[in-house]
This record gives sequence, C-alpha cells and structure tokens, in this order.
Amino acid sequence: MPGDTVVHICAASLRINYMKIENFIFNRLPKRVNRSNVFS
Repeated sequence: MPGDTVVHICAASLRINYMKIENFIFNRLPKRVNRSNVFS
C-alpha cells in the first residue's frame, strides 16, 4: 500500500538522521569514552 511506503521512507530518513546526530555527538566526546557505554 502507498501509505506503508511513505511510512518506510519516513522511518528510513529518521534512522539516517539519528545516525548522523549520534556520530556528531560521539565525535565531540573525548576519544577515551567507550561508545557502547554512551549509546547502550
């Protein structure tokens, strides 16, 4: 159904944006911080 396609596209874009934000935040943290501890 067309509605499902729209939902999937929105979910995919949200996931990509979240990954970008996560990477941006992680890159600003001290390198000694363990990523698994921050984003568990």
